[in-house]
Amino acid sequence: MNGKVYISRLSLNSRTYLYIYSLFFLLCFLVLLTTILPVGFSPDSENYYSYLNYEPYEYNFLIIEPLNWLIIYINRLFFFSNYHTFVAIYGFLFNTIMLSMIYKLYKHYRIEPILALSVFLFLFFPNYGLIQIRQGIVTALLFNAFFDVIYNNNKKFFFKYIIAIGFHYSAIVLFFILYISRIIKIKTSFAYILIPVSFFWSAYLPLIEVLKLFSEAIGGPIGYKLSNYILLLQIEGKNLSINVINPINLYSIFMLLNLFLFGYLYGKKFRKEIDKRIAFNLLFIGLVLWFSLAQFPVLSFRIFTPLSIISVYIISLNANKIKPREISSIVFLLIIVLLSINLYIRHASFDWTKIGIS
Repeated sequence: MNGKVYISRLSLNSRTYLYIYSLFFLLCFLVLLTTILPVGFSPDSENYYSYLNYEPYEYNFLIIEPLNWLIIYINRLFFFSNYHTFVAIYGFLFNTIMLSMIYKLYKHYRIEPILALSVFLFLFFPNYGLIQIRQGIVTALLFNAFFDVIYNNNKKFFFKYIIAIGFHYSAIVLFFILYISRIIKIKTSFAYILIPVSFFWSAYLPLIEVLKLFSEAIGGPIGYKLSNYILLLQIEGKNLSINVINPINLYSIFMLLNLFLFGYLYGKKFRKEIDKRIAFNLLFIGLVLWFSLAQFPVLSFRIFTPLSIISVYIISLNANKIKPREISSIVFLLIIVLLSINLYIRHASFDWTKIGIS
């Protein structure tokens, strides 16, 4: 009996160490990949490249958040404003925070490690690791703060909150939603009704007018950015890619189905297991806002997509509950890969000619 227990523990420890080593090598690979990709490969890279040439007296907190300017200044001071070292810093921060959180989930909740990594790599890394790198840090910190909310660790939570705001002002809304998701208790049946209702009422909400008044009242960086986005929406309209998002797409449908499945499989545990309730609330609120703010695509995207990072956890738990686990994991993995191809290759998110692929 003792021998069996010892072998079981040894096996468990061996798997854990193997996972740690795998995460470390994956971190090195992702940072290296981020570093070597040329300017122009991702759509935002040319903007970041131009910021590197700013003089310190030109730093404008209305355009870029303070901690981003700090990284630009550090890169200027130590690496002569080199673009590749700049993105390497972001790559290291983003991937370290994300992979450490996935390891914590594996350690505490025994989530499917390969599937969790796959959700991150195929659905979130291309966007937040290569394109929206500022909000990528916020998304990683938001995901990492999940444990702080579960265990009511307010000091750690608000420390991450402040750091996240320094990287992207959207953190003000995102972290607030995470914080209140701990106290929200909503029946899954009502949640399922509210999501489609939010899609229909979005057409009748005077959203742009309200946001215009809000931006004028609040002022500062948030008011400035909101005003700019509203102006772009009104002047450019559908000529600008950020103003064209179909709310009912493969990504939102996939997340919606996972929310329904999660509520069905674990709904009875929401009262006792706070982690599952918070996870459900996060994705539920994200979907409601995604459909409700459909008139203002850039805002709905900036809120829903970071909140959907919790799907790394939700999809792993869904696959764990469906028997046989191996088959369910493979099915989820195939869907995730196909969805990633649709998001980042079919929609030409990257300029492959920059690396010699036409």
